[in-house]
Amino acid sequence: MDFFRLLSVILFAKALRREDVQVIAIITSFDIVYAVLLQYIFFRQTKSLIFYLGASFIVLSAIMLSLARHSTNKRKKPIITPAVP
Repeated sequence: MDFFRLLSVILFAKALRREDVQVIAIITSFDIVYAVLLQYIFFRQTKSLIFYLGASFIVLSAIMLSLARHSTNKRKKPIITPAVP
């Protein structure tokens, strides 16, 4: 079990070096959403309405971040270099 914990910490550190912290924070907040989905699928246990409201905020923030990144990538103009004869 310690090997997997060490591996997860190493991969998390690499992710922090490669990607924006904002994206990493939203992705790590999805852990609880995944856990509840698996809990419902395997054990048929449900949570309260407040929990589902919070989970929907997490999903909504991920969608908004994705749309914001997509729109900023669209605005960047490609660099055109002149052809040298």
